[in-house]
Amino acid sequence: MKRSIFILFILASLLLTACGDPASGKLPADKTDEITATVTTTATVSEPTTTPNAPITTAPLPKTTAPDTSESPETEPPRTELPETEPPETADTPVTDAPPVTEAPAVTEELLAMGPVPTVLEYADREILYTSGETPLVTADGTPLTVLRAGHAVIAVARTDETVTILYRGWLCVLDADRLTAEAPSSAAETQNTLGGIYYPAGGRLIAVDAGHQGKGMKDQEPLGPGSTDMKTMLSTGTAGVSTRIAERELNLQVSLLLRDELIAHGYSVMMIRESHEVTLSNAQRALIANAYGADAFVRVHANGSTNPDARGAMTICQTANNPYNGELYEESYALSECMLESYCVATGIQLNNIWMTDTMTGINWAEVPVTIMEMGYMSNVEEDELMATDAFRKNAAVGMANGLDAYFEWKNTDSIIGKSNTGLSH
Repeated sequence: MKRSIFILFILASLLLTACGDPASGKLPADKTDEITATVTTTATVSEPTTTPNAPITTAPLPKTTAPDTSESPETEPPRTELPETEPPETADTPVTDAPPVTEAPAVTEELLAMGPVPTVLEYADREILYTSGETPLVTADGTPLTVLRAGHAVIAVARTDETVTILYRGWLCVLDADRLTAEAPSSAAETQNTLGGIYYPAGGRLIAVDAGHQGKGMKDQEPLGPGSTDMKTMLSTGTAGVSTRIAERELNLQVSLLLRDELIAHGYSVMMIRESHEVTLSNAQRALIANAYGADAFVRVHANGSTNPDARGAMTICQTANNPYNGELYEESYALSECMLESYCVATGIQLNNIWMTDTMTGINWAEVPVTIMEMGYMSNVEEDELMATDAFRKNAAVGMANGLDAYFEWKNTDSIIGKSNTGLSH
């Protein structure tokens, strides 16, 4: 009997040694190492897989999905209330008053390298004229530049009875006055009558500029994208300056008109969605006009607002790679957004925020061309509101946007387009 009790005591001691002391909570060394390894393995999280950035800079701007509403409103444009959703089921829900499908204006020539005078906005007395026939351009020192076709829009910065001085791609050229006319070519008028907008034909690329908002909002609803059953208000009234009380529609239009002049001086064809407040165009209809023209880039000019008075800075907006309506344009739209945001912030000194990728913007979803929304700054921030009201800022804003378009097309013309190389483009 005693021997049996002794054997049981020996067995119990061996078990305690193998399993650890329950009272102390300690485990044997070999068991502790095993559990630690398991916890470490479980806690290791792999880096998320992300969609490649447009290879424009070696340090790309941050890419975001729909903003987290628990954070500061700085990252959330106030006009957007729809959350990110799964791709909607499609239905045959048309947008009314769409412009007819027609052949887009033809591209006629490549652009020259920029010359020594970069901006036409330095000249207060400037006007848009058109060549009356084929017009050779020669610099002040007699260097031939190019020959413009008839009906080419140019910016005149000085004139006498016999001559007109124009600024083209940074070059000052003096032309005989009889080579220019203030009357737009009949072909441009016919295009406008068919497609809408205000068209300034030139060579090179065609830029569609949409000055956000208009005289009155449009409370009716339209599909969020082609074939979508999700509906959204056609056009909001926009925001206003907290200090200046300037309406956003006015700020957007004044900057867009300056951008028009700078783009024409850069040699681009330009199509303005509006040049007054007396229009009635929804967000989708604006995109359809840009589509009908076959724009090489669609730039939508806006300003921001927030309930947080400290929110500040500029951002651009484009679609996501998974956009169910035009996701195939994501890479080009992202590149356009990045080039414009960087150039704009360099020119204006405005804080650079981010590129917001979202599929909740009707005017983006209906676009069939590369598109970006330029949010210039916060009108709800006293300092930025008062800054954006100045002539100097507005000129710098237009110059920055035009330079951003130059950078975008430089990127387009290199071998660094997405999928071809990862060298990126320095701009």
